[in-house]
Amino acid sequence: MKFFKYLFRTIIFLADLVFLAFAVGTVWYGIPYLGSIAGYMTVPVWNYCVAVLLAVAVFHFIVLCAKRRKKGFWRLTLLMCAVTVCLHAYAYNTAVTELRSQGADISVFTGFGADRDVSGVKVDEYVYTKGEKGELSLDVYSAGDAGEEKKPVFVYIHGGGWAAGSRKGHSYYSSVFAKNGFVAVNIDYDLSNAEEHYWDKTEDELCRALAWISENAEKLGADTDRIFLTGDSAGGHLALELGSKINGGVYTEAEGTELPKIRALSVSYPVSSPADFYLNADELLGRYTRPMVEYYTGTDPVSSPELINLIEPINYIGKETPPTLIYVGEADSTVPPAFTYRYAGELEKEGVDVSLVRVPFANHAFDNNDGSFASEAYIDLTMKWFKDHGAFA
Repeated sequence: MKFFKYLFRTIIFLADLVFLAFAVGTVWYGIPYLGSIAGYMTVPVWNYCVAVLLAVAVFHFIVLCAKRRKKGFWRLTLLMCAVTVCLHAYAYNTAVTELRSQGADISVFTGFGADRDVSGVKVDEYVYTKGEKGELSLDVYSAGDAGEEKKPVFVYIHGGGWAAGSRKGHSYYSSVFAKNGFVAVNIDYDLSNAEEHYWDKTEDELCRALAWISENAEKLGADTDRIFLTGDSAGGHLALELGSKINGGVYTEAEGTELPKIRALSVSYPVSSPADFYLNADELLGRYTRPMVEYYTGTDPVSSPELINLIEPINYIGKETPPTLIYVGEADSTVPPAFTYRYAGELEKEGVDVSLVRVPFANHAFDNNDGSFASEAYIDLTMKWFKDHGAFA
C-alpha cells in the first residue's frame, strides 16, 4: 500500500514540476532549450492551461484541508500549482490586453465557446496548373451564389519551411473569411526536399494560381481588383515576395494572363529573411531551421549570398509594396523576430502603410488552435486591415 502511495505522490510532484517548468519557460523565454519549446506547448491553448491548472490547484487545496497531518508535501505542490497558475495568467492576460489594444475583439474567455459560424460555406477543389511533381490544386471557399455582386479575394499561402504543409492548413480562416463576404482561395505548391530545390519555381507556381483566379473570376464571383494575400511562416515569406514583386513589376504575367495587383497583405510570423532564418542562433531549434533553407535553395547564405538575395523580401520593398499587417510572437524561437522588426521599419521608411502586431510571450505558430484567442485575434485584425484597404469599398 505504501508503494502505491509514494508512487502517486511521485507522479503528482513530477507533473506539477513539469507544469511549473513550462510556465517558467513561457514567461522567461530566453532560458536555453526550455524557453525554445515551452511557448509552443502552452500558448496555443493558454486558456485551457489556466483553467486546468486552476482546477488542479483547487484539488491540491482540498486535499491539503482534508489532511490532519503530514501536510508538507501538499503545501509544496499547492505552492507549485499556485505559482504556475499565476505565471500563465499573467502572460495570458498581457498578450490578450496587447491584442485588444491593437483592435482585436477578444477576451481572456475567448476560446471556451464555439468557433465562429461557418455554415453554408462550400469548398471546391480545382487543378490550377501542372507543377514539377504533377498537378497542383487549390481550394475555393465560398458562401452564396457566384452570380451575386463580385467579392474581394482572400488568398492563403501555407507555411511549413517550403518543405511541408498543405493548402488544408488554416482552413478555418478561409471558411470564416468566405462567410464574411470574401472568396477565399488556399493554394498548394510543390514542396522542396533534400534532392529537389524549388526556390526558382515556387513563386512562379503561385503566380500561376493568381492567374487562374483572374481567368476564372467570373465563375468564382471574384473581383480581381481586390486581391488580398495572407500566409504564415514560409507562406508569409512567399506572400511578402509576391506582394512586392507583383506590384513592383518583377512579375507581370503568368501563362499569358496579366497578374492582378495585390491590395494588401497580412502575414503571420513570416520568414522575412531566409538568411536570418538560416542563421538562427537558437541552441535547440537552429539545427532544424537550417535544413529548410538548404532544401528550398540547395545552398545557404554563407556559400551563395547572391542567390539568397534573390529571395530576400527586403530587397524588393518599394512604394508599390502593398499595405502590410505583420502578426508576430515576441518569443519566436523558430523565426527570430528581430529581422521582421527591421523589415517593418524598412516598410515604414519607404512610406508603405504597415502595422506590426507583437504578441508578448508567443512563440512560433501560436495561432494553430482554431478558435483560440490568437486565431480569433488574427481574424479580427486581418479583417479590419483588409476592410481599411478597400475590401468592401
